[in-house]
Amino acid sequence: MNALLVKKECRGQSSLMECNNENRITIYLYKVEPCSQAEISSFARTKVLPLAARDLKLSENSIVLKTGTYGKPHIAGTDKWHFNITHTTGMIGIAVSDKPIGIDAEKIQD
Repeated sequence: MNALLVKKECRGQSSLMECNNENRITIYLYKVEPCSQAEISSFARTKVLPLAARDLKLSENSIVLKTGTYGKPHIAGTDKWHFNITHTTGMIGIAVSDKPIGIDAEKIQD
């Protein structure tokens, strides 16, 4: 099951709690069954490419994903669309912004 749990849009500088008009931030949280790292990467790619294509007004086939020095993925050829991916048991999160962004999720132990 790959259900979209939350889509939160905000203009914020440092967090969704501090909204202003400086940066656009959108967070997508998906409920997923536990799976392998390869399946997580594949799932995230199937979600990121359509989002990038829509926002950048490009075809999905023209978008090239690259990996930076420290392994962080990015869209080649643009500095106007940034994303980051996180995952934990049962959930994948994707953050999208017009500035560099990071997202982290952890399962809270009872």
